[in-house]
Amino acid sequence: MMEICPKEQCASCYACLNACPTASIQLQEDERGCLYPVVNQSSCIDCGLCQKVCPVCQPPTLHSCKESYIAYAANHREQQTAASGGLAAVLSRHVVRHGGVVYGASAVDAFNVQHVRVDKEADLEQLKGSKYVHSKIGVLLKTLKEDLQAGRDVIFVGTPCQVAGVRGFLRKDYPNFFALDLVCHGVPPQKVLNSAIAYYCGDETSRVKSVRFRRKEEGQHSIYGLYCDDAGGQLVYGDDHPQQHYALGFMAAMFYRPNCHTCPYACPDRVGDITLGDFWDRDGKAALPAQKTDGISMLIVNTERGKKLMADVRNEIVCVEHPYTDFTRRNGQLTHPMRRHASSENFWKSFVAGGFAATESILAKHEKLVRKNILKKKIKRAIYTIPFLEKLLLMIFHKS
Repeated sequence: MMEICPKEQCASCYACLNACPTASIQLQEDERGCLYPVVNQSSCIDCGLCQKVCPVCQPPTLHSCKESYIAYAANHREQQTAASGGLAAVLSRHVVRHGGVVYGASAVDAFNVQHVRVDKEADLEQLKGSKYVHSKIGVLLKTLKEDLQAGRDVIFVGTPCQVAGVRGFLRKDYPNFFALDLVCHGVPPQKVLNSAIAYYCGDETSRVKSVRFRRKEEGQHSIYGLYCDDAGGQLVYGDDHPQQHYALGFMAAMFYRPNCHTCPYACPDRVGDITLGDFWDRDGKAALPAQKTDGISMLIVNTERGKKLMADVRNEIVCVEHPYTDFTRRNGQLTHPMRRHASSENFWKSFVAGGFAATESILAKHEKLVRKNILKKKIKRAIYTIPFLEKLLLMIFHKS
């Protein structure tokens, strides 16, 4: 087996590595840090199992939306300590409390963000928060399958391509498997994050233990940025978007894996039983009671199994129905992949030559454009908060 799937479509989902009966597949970094499967020809037996589980070669079934809500965790702490509404934590906690297992991404090790297995409530904290980097799965899918075969309920939380990889690896539908896919912009390689941390933390890099990409203050939506903590949870480095350039480059789609820009899962039909994402209530009109300012999520139910899981936690969340068409209007990644930034190739050339530090001039130029756009949006919002001006503008636009 020379090639499992076309390299430009590979998402590094680890399905092939976990399925190989002779352990002939390893994932190796290219010069950008993107991981790709490499087959050891001397031990490969050409069984073809890697292609049978590959979601590129065998695309998974996608599901159309059955129910859609805006929602947040009824437990205020669960909501406050999550990137948005805390729904993944609610669903995960419910499964663990009933003897199940959760597989999700952990950034406890900033330099090796990876999926981990959690079967204790106390350990669920490490799964909270967005991870704006590619999460390694390793050989964890074998353990996940063993849990399913043992009859335990299993939740897998990940990007759509990772969910597709798990479904491909399992090769059958387990009634006790629940897949939660996230509305995903794209994922940078770990190598870019590691270089950025070293650049920003300098001599303090050795103190860095964990990493966060969002922070949340009481009564505010979470803020994008890069925040590095030491082993005791103390901040080593932290800054917000747009002056924080790792966050800036991530939001701009400047350094994703190549497959992210042609992602087949960035569409209205979803690969997960439930889809979760941010709901930015910028106009303050979401029909939810108090606490909505601490973060709201989109909750999209795609399968009957997802409906069952939703019903199980209904008393633990605050939610109202919301039209799915509005979700697709607000969030482009429910209709199409992120477009590659015009400066992406320049970024990669500079990064390969000199690491994250060498990309500063490219990112600084983009920051100026972002700040101009932010100012324009603030002015527009200010105008629309003045009632008579809003009516006047609507009349003008209607006549024109």
